[in-house]
Amino acid sequence: MEYREQVGVSRKDDINHIARIITYVDIKKGKKPKLISLLTNDFDMPPETITAKFPSHDSFSLSMSGVL
Repeated sequence: MEYREQVGVSRKDDINHIARIITYVDIKKGKKPKLISLLTNDFDMPPETITAKFPSHDSFSLSMSGVL
């Protein structure tokens, strides 16, 4: 699997927040491929490990809907 990695910086007041964005193509049998982007502040962990922690974007979205 191929990954695209980007670094983003947001600024609030006088503090810079640095984040890593990992984007990959989620291919599921019988479904249209989707681009998935994950935001993290972990710059040490390989992208394979980070994406393995979130195997299904749909299940992650459902779990986050209870938090938001």
